[in-house]
Amino acid sequence: MYGVGITGRVSLGDSVVEYDPGRGRYRRMRSDGEVEVSLEVFGEHSLVAEPVHSLYVPEFITRHILIELADKSLIPPSSSIAFTVKIPVDLGVFVVGDDYYRLIDVIPLGKYYKYTLYGPHATLEEITGLICRHWRSQLHYEKPVTEPGECILEVEAVNEAEEPLFISKILVDASFTPLFYERGTFNCYAGRVRLTVKGRGRGEVSYPRIQVPPGYVKADAPAELRPPPVPAVMWRTEMMWGL
Repeated sequence: MYGVGITGRVSLGDSVVEYDPGRGRYRRMRSDGEVEVSLEVFGEHSLVAEPVHSLYVPEFITRHILIELADKSLIPPSSSIAFTVKIPVDLGVFVVGDDYYRLIDVIPLGKYYKYTLYGPHATLEEITGLICRHWRSQLHYEKPVTEPGECILEVEAVNEAEEPLFISKILVDASFTPLFYERGTFNCYAGRVRLTVKGRGRGEVSYPRIQVPPGYVKADAPAELRPPPVPAVMWRTEMMWGL
């Protein structure tokens, strides 16, 4: 569960974690007892589990998530639709000191870990585009029930074109979507994005300010997923290779 301190032996997802604060030894094991991670952690600190974007299995290579919609949606010209999707998250183990907060392990909560290329078709001579974590989600028009490893993301899709256009995917930059969670549960909220359709196959994703749900707290972001030092109104993700 999110927000729990780790000490002794704790079951988290499909893994068992052991942490001996006296010796500073951290171990993560599979259900069959095989040790997958073993670390020595020194100094005054504590360990806490929080949600992290599912971008670390098997290793961190991108901050982008490409959400493939299970059903295409046709948006009339000069109109908008609102819906909710689910995005993948895992369980991050952070070491917390007096003046630092560092991710030391990521416990997988899901079963599906695939990556894909968002961009034009690759050739033997050139590969362009973005490597993305691939995910597929239904569209929900009411708040959906989530399982461990799923996080709610609200979407507003606006068609600025003069013709009706389909959307079938959304490209999200995880550094612009901080995670919020309810302590002692696997409930997770990733805020809201706005997909502005500019024309056929072209759009822009922005990240409006949000109001945090009552009872939720903000998860710390690992260093590689912290947003750049620019105003939030400038956070944008261009979609140039299909919607």
